[in-house]
Amino acid sequence: MIKKALLALSICVFIGLIGCSMRSEQSSTPIDTKIDETRLKQLADQSADSHYDKSLSEWTPPRRSMDLHSAVEKKQAPSEKTLLGKQFTSTQSKLYEEGRFHFEEGNYNMAIENWEELVRLKPDSSAMFYNLGLAYYQKGLLDKAEACFKRSIELYPNNADAHVNLSLVYSDKGLTEKAIEELDTVIRSNPENPDLRINLASAYFSAGMIDTALIEFQRAVDAGNVSWDVRNIMGVIYSKKGMIDKA
Repeated sequence: MIKKALLALSICVFIGLIGCSMRSEQSSTPIDTKIDETRLKQLADQSADSHYDKSLSEWTPPRRSMDLHSAVEKKQAPSEKTLLGKQFTSTQSKLYEEGRFHFEEGNYNMAIENWEELVRLKPDSSAMFYNLGLAYYQKGLLDKAEACFKRSIELYPNNADAHVNLSLVYSDKGLTEKAIEELDTVIRSNPENPDLRINLASAYFSAGMIDTALIEFQRAVDAGNVSWDVRNIMGVIYSKKGMIDKA
């Protein structure tokens, strides 16, 4: 009986020793904690791309409309074609001033009423067709705005503001190629104007031509001050292209 008990005890001790040995062996085996750096980089890149794409898709490019034209112009030779056309009568000047007041107050309907009568009485004025086009544009009447800006350009082809605002009409209509053509016409004679560069870059951006837009945004920066949001989106584009030093 005692022998059996001793034998059982010996077996238990032996099994215990084996278990300890196995645990010791397992604990001495190093755990592989190596991180897959390639996979982490892929995940980081995917996250960054998603962030950049979201930023680009949600960004509204700035576009700068030109200001109203005045009814006062520097003296020129009588034979030289001008923005205003022939000299204003007192009635025409009054219509202009009343329209300007309403326009600046945001009452575009009244401005349109004044200026429609003005261009009827003074159909030779590029500046007044341009102003009427601005009022139509503010009301979202794109077809009428387009017609006025085109007429303004016909009367005075060098009316840069009319070309710029006609490009905005084309952009709003989704006619990006025409918008770019109008801006190219103006930029050829005003290559250092940052506002024109911003509008051209925005047209390219809206058309999905991001690389070309970036070039024009950079030219705008080189030509003068640009807003923070433009610089920010340039940083996003540069980052997406891997050009971190420029971001």
